[in-house]
Amino acid sequence: MTTEQYDTHTTEVAPGIIQIRLPLPFALDHINVYLIEDSDGWILVDTGLKSEQSQSILKTIFDSLPMEIPLKAVIATHAHVDHIGAAGWICETWKVPLWVTKAEYEGIQNFLGMDPKNDSVLADELNDFYHRGGIPETEYELIIRSLLGFQRAFHPLPEKYRCLEEGTFSINGETWHILINDGHTVAHASLFNQDKNILISGDQVLARISSNVSVRFGEYSGNPIKSWIKGLQRLKDLPANTLVLPAHEKSMTNLHERADQLIEGYLENAHKIIHFCLTPSTAEEILRALFPRELSPFEHHLAYGETMAYINYQIAESNIKKLGSESDIPLYVAA
Repeated sequence: MTTEQYDTHTTEVAPGIIQIRLPLPFALDHINVYLIEDSDGWILVDTGLKSEQSQSILKTIFDSLPMEIPLKAVIATHAHVDHIGAAGWICETWKVPLWVTKAEYEGIQNFLGMDPKNDSVLADELNDFYHRGGIPETEYELIIRSLLGFQRAFHPLPEKYRCLEEGTFSINGETWHILINDGHTVAHASLFNQDKNILISGDQVLARISSNVSVRFGEYSGNPIKSWIKGLQRLKDLPANTLVLPAHEKSMTNLHERADQLIEGYLENAHKIIHFCLTPSTAEEILRALFPRELSPFEHHLAYGETMAYINYQIAESNIKKLGSESDIPLYVAA
């Protein structure tokens, strides 16, 4: 198959691997999804979100596949909307299975079922999650409303799915390894072709930007930066010249160098908050020092989760400590 069969949204990035560039209505304005050719069909890795424009692009491409080599499966690297939002529509329309890790599938199903207007316990828990950071009520109400608005960008997922687990499987006679890491999400899957040294990395490693690593709702004391760094260090076990096909921006062949840059960048930010905690500060005060620009409600959510990730990392490293256990809004101070 050649890209001339399709349109400007497709690029053959390696033999048997087609990159499809789908639009996103965010500052990060696209996602790269990938078609991998197997002997009896094509496997799509990630899907874009549910939108008329993305679905039109995918329909044109899938309908052009030869009958003897059709679309056969969808793999979602993780459960963020740009990676799995259209998965239910694709699986339903082309009668193909969804492959995803168990924790990601269950997590997104829980999110899609959230309805704080009709669940007072959930409403209180959501409010408390942001209130503990010292975020004003009027602002965290906007954050929650913004987050729940993303539910509309998901097509309902299939009721059944194939559980992705660590290990190997074969595509077109070549060995692919499934690597699962916590950090950006709870069970993010990357796919490594050991025969051709190709890594479809999802959001685990990107060429220019860094992925958000956040403390999650329901895991207020979690330490996702520690596990995310562990996952990046693990990728350095792969060959240094591995062709990395990420979910955003351009491909790269400097995997080890880029992993080190990402680790250094997050540790640098984690170090900054020690300075911000020379006087006792709320998470929101630390956030505003770390991200001193105007933030949309969704950006505020990401910044809060990331700030809490730095705080929890430094608490675990004994570099800062939490004060005011008697208060519902803790303060943090350098140890």
